[in-house]
Amino acid sequence: FALAEKYSERFSTGFCLTGLGVGELNSFERHLKTNRVRFLKIHPRQVGVAPLDPALEPFFQQATQAGIPIIFDTYIRGDRVPHEELAPRVYDRLARKHPNATLVLAHAGAHRVLDALAVAQAHANVYLEVSHVLGYFDGAAVLDDILWAMNKIDKRLIYGSDFPEYGIKDYSERTRRLVAELPGFDHKSFW
Repeated sequence: FALAEKYSERFSTGFCLTGLGVGELNSFERHLKTNRVRFLKIHPRQVGVAPLDPALEPFFQQATQAGIPIIFDTYIRGDRVPHEELAPRVYDRLARKHPNATLVLAHAGAHRVLDALAVAQAHANVYLEVSHVLGYFDGAAVLDDILWAMNKIDKRLIYGSDFPEYGIKDYSERTRRLVAELPGFDHKSFW
């Protein structure tokens, strides 16, 4: 918390879900009371929980009540959750069920970016975040789809680096170089 307080214009703190159950929910509620938590982060494939799992409902309710966004890691990999339960289209159901929640699809749906874009375009409470993917997919055809989606989302696009896997300065420079080539890209709303 100290680093985020010292550099509050650049950093914020969040609560990263590490499990399910009463103990984790109580911990989340305690952290919310500090007024320092600015987001809830959920890695479905790491926690082993599908985004639509009813066990997540109390976390969604607390985050929504606190007015903080819920950030989902949208990479589809691993063997803990069936891949179809991690696909970006599941967030359409969440956005409908929780219209007052702010949902952020981290990594913009990864290789399923066009599905993630469709969900975000259908719901004003869904944002795309582009950390990691602009480096990870370098040289892959899907990078063109990610850049195309970035140019279509209109003011609901969030920048992130996924530090420490990608250095903040290097990823920022890579991102600036890539978006400089996008015709009509709204740099002001992104940066």
